[in-house]
Amino acid sequence: MSNIFIQNNIKFLRTKFKMTQTKFADLIGKKNGVVSAYENKGTVPEVESMIIICDHFQITLDQFIREDLQSNNFEPKSLPLPPIIPYSERKKDNNVGEEQKNIEHKLAMFMAEASHKTELIAELRERIDELKNQNKFLQKTIEQNGQNH
Repeated sequence: MSNIFIQNNIKFLRTKFKMTQTKFADLIGKKNGVVSAYENKGTVPEVESMIIICDHFQITLDQFIREDLQSNNFEPKSLPLPPIIPYSERKKDNNVGEEQKNIEHKLAMFMAEASHKTELIAELRERIDELKNQNKFLQKTIEQNGQNH
């Protein structure tokens, strides 16, 4: 795995664009200690974080992982780079996402309950039809017995 440059590329991108570890952490929605672990301990970011980094710096995931950006004199396709949304603001967005997930969960539960009730109603209708048929049969039997006497 000697052709993996994630650790070097994180530090290169951060320093090239004069970002502190805190600012870089804001970019990916992590605490700055995580960025230190990426740069110094070789901890590998989650795929979601790598995608955010690649989108921000206008590189492909393949470039980010396999190319030494510093040796290749990397420059983004366009400048300036997009602004970074602070972690605290992103957290608010996540709360909205959580709220939406809760609503979607409640809706799914409601739909499941409605589906279950629809099935129960169909079963009750079938049972009513069976009872009607039994009632008709009993009425015919009673009529036949009454005619025989």
